[in-house]
Amino acid sequence: MLENATAVSAASSQLASASEQSGDATRQIATTIQQVAMGITQQNHWRNKDLLLR
Repeated sequence: MLENATAVSAASSQLASASEQSGDATRQIATTIQQVAMGITQQNHWRNKDLLLR
């Protein structure tokens, strides 16, 4: 019985750790997507400004 409780506790700890890592990865992906979107927006701004100056 104690072995089962220990195994369940260890599995729970591993699951919590994996969940935290998944959350971190998701935040990093979201940040990267936001940065790419900002870069595209800036690029379009400068491209439009360049076209207006021609």
